[in-house]
Amino acid sequence: MFRFIRTRRGANNNACVKRFHKSVKLNFDPLEARETPAATAAATVLPMAAATYGSMASLQAVVTPNPGAQNGTLSFYDNGNLIAGANAVPLDANGVGTFQISHLSAGDHAISAVYNGGAGVDASPMSSAVTETINPAPLFVTGITVNDMTYSGNTNAALNTNSATLVGVVGADEVTLNGDQAMGRFADKNAGQAKPVSVSGLNLNGAAASNYTLMQPALTGNITRAPLTVGGITASDRTYDATNAAAVNVGSAFLNGRMGSDDLNLNVVGTTGTFNDPHAGVAKPVTISGVSVSGADVANYDFTQPTTTATINPLAVNVTGITANNKPFDNSTMATLNTSQAMLQGIIAPDMVNLNTTNATGTFASANAGNGINVAVNGLTIDNPDYTLNPFTNTADITSGSAAPVNITVNGDTGPFAGPQQSRVVSLKLDFGQSVQLDQGAVTMALHTNNVSYDGVAMPTGLGAVPTLVLTPNGDGSSWTVTFSGPDTDMGADGFASLEDGVYDVTVNGAMVHPTNNPTASLTGTSTTTFAKLFGKTSAAVATPNGASTDYSAAVNSLDNLAFRTAFNNDANYKAYLDFDGNGVINSGDNLAFRQRFNKALTWTA
Repeated sequence: MFRFIRTRRGANNNACVKRFHKSVKLNFDPLEARETPAATAAATVLPMAAATYGSMASLQAVVTPNPGAQNGTLSFYDNGNLIAGANAVPLDANGVGTFQISHLSAGDHAISAVYNGGAGVDASPMSSAVTETINPAPLFVTGITVNDMTYSGNTNAALNTNSATLVGVVGADEVTLNGDQAMGRFADKNAGQAKPVSVSGLNLNGAAASNYTLMQPALTGNITRAPLTVGGITASDRTYDATNAAAVNVGSAFLNGRMGSDDLNLNVVGTTGTFNDPHAGVAKPVTISGVSVSGADVANYDFTQPTTTATINPLAVNVTGITANNKPFDNSTMATLNTSQAMLQGIIAPDMVNLNTTNATGTFASANAGNGINVAVNGLTIDNPDYTLNPFTNTADITSGSAAPVNITVNGDTGPFAGPQQSRVVSLKLDFGQSVQLDQGAVTMALHTNNVSYDGVAMPTGLGAVPTLVLTPNGDGSSWTVTFSGPDTDMGADGFASLEDGVYDVTVNGAMVHPTNNPTASLTGTSTTTFAKLFGKTSAAVATPNGASTDYSAAVNSLDNLAFRTAFNNDANYKAYLDFDGNGVINSGDNLAFRQRFNKALTWTA
């Protein structure tokens, strides 16, 4: 600062000048400039309260001595670096400058200030630094949920972070949430609703992550009770008794679903079982009751009573009042039953069970004559599935001495060749239906004594000698094979002379046939069958009457008769002659031998 001092010169001021000159000696010119020293000031940063990242922080400094309001400005520095926008902070009347800032990063900042100078006051050097703490801003997480879980004996909680969102990010800060390692944990392991869940493992990523503190969310979740069942309990099969009670076996019972070493105690004392209904059935549901569980951890489980299955078998009841009738021997096992007094025993009241005997049949255990032979009764039915019938048998007698059921059939099997002409030995099979013994002469063969024809010519004595019979028992002797043999004079290409064109009667004398199991008894009656032209090839008219007699001749083509065709192994025509009564129907009534054998008319086909 410069001041200028002037000295007046002139007449009107001579007195003064004279006095001045006498007292002061001037060493400079009448117009002289001089510099006055400026005042100095110091800037001091005032203590500041801590702030949170993203909120306003007040930076303040005071200039001393006070240069006055608006006299000069302040600049603020962070760690020696000028803070953007803080280089011309005005002073208030107290010499205090205040700068509001919201973009300081989290952490401690060394704040210093410089007074830039003003009117009459020089600029100050940089002040000492004062620490300003910026706390990280809290970030909150939303959208994370806890999955409900079933009690498992531990505190782990399953989190769903797919919709996780950060709340509290300042502006466009680059910060993201990393939930890959997120873990949840219940406060305890026990089952319950809305249980606190602590979360760990959430982290922040991004350039601005250090400015934030992640607030781990506090969640709640549900632990539902774990299912607890009992295995090893079974029910016993039983027979229908009109109740639904079931006997249970608990010796192998065990808990199924216990977690770890949880304190659980199984009590099966007093356990009972109940079928779903009392009726018979296979693998029927059985409800178990009376099983209980106790222990410190029982509240963490939902215990359900076990179920199992068992079978109620139908109750077997007896049939009474059915009898089998005795019968004479008839070579069959069929028995005649009397069911008029049939009834059931063992039905549980008030059950209703009806016995149906409509299709009842009786079967002797053997067709042989005897006393007290077992008769099995079949075909009985009832109308209630809760019951079944025990096998029913009765006894009856088959008396011996009845008519001999002898069936004489042409045996189609090819026997050994006999004689130089290689003619076939034809055999007959006698079927007695039971094991028998034959007396000598029980089976005989003779020339037919009635009128027969040979190519339309009556041949009352046949055409040859009676062949010899050889009888051989088959198996147990219930059937016998009769083989023909005789002179080997050949009167044709396919047979013996004695058999070629003869007509013969084969007779079985029942009095000489004895059941093997009762040798003292014998069959009664005589069975005679007439065989004609067993080996002949010549033709004869069909159903040709033989004079005035009741005998007729009939021609049978070997192609039409399997037995003949098989016996001769030749498709040529052969004739067989049959005795019948002339009424045009060939049946047992027309054939004396068959009529005597069966004593009734049975239609048959030759």
